[in-house]
Amino acid sequence: MKRKHLFTAIIFSLLSLLVACSSTEQKQTEELKAYITKEIEIAVPKAKFDTEESFDQLLSTTYNGKKSSLLVSSVIKKNSISVTGLTPGYLKLFTITYDENGINAEYSVPKAMLPPINQVLLDIMLSYKSNLNNDLPKEFRIIDKGNERTISYVDITKMRKVIYKIEYKSMNGKRLPNKIINFEFNYTINFKYV
Repeated sequence: MKRKHLFTAIIFSLLSLLVACSSTEQKQTEELKAYITKEIEIAVPKAKFDTEESFDQLLSTTYNGKKSSLLVSSVIKKNSISVTGLTPGYLKLFTITYDENGINAEYSVPKAMLPPINQVLLDIMLSYKSNLNNDLPKEFRIIDKGNERTISYVDITKMRKVIYKIEYKSMNGKRLPNKIINFEFNYTINFKYV
């Protein structure tokens, strides 16, 4: 019986902590920039999509040999994307909505525990948008071939350096990202649709 009360107290404390840490952040679109390389910061592509869809995913990341996982629920509309991060027990960690007005972010955990929103949105936009040709500076090349997209940087000496490799799979007649490899910042994201 004591164990049951202890478990209830722990759950209540965690929920109280989540509520106490709740915060909201809004950023205007003109402030929305992220680093595509260690030296180059670019504007995050606008939230404009060809299709509307929603899906749940288990994201598994590997960064410098360390692995972590996160449940994510995403809703893509023509002019917006909303991403909600969840614990394995389906407690909400954060919700990010990105549209023509900028970002609206709600946190249920301290912001410092999460990766920078702008960098997360850059990965999302680079992997989900079907046409990026007008979104990246001219030094970057996008090659879509079959179920793979590469994004490269070409410097003034014409040397080509692959920054991103994004693998896709077909699901219900749609092309959805399956894996993101970022060579510049040394991380990998695997997508499992649930």
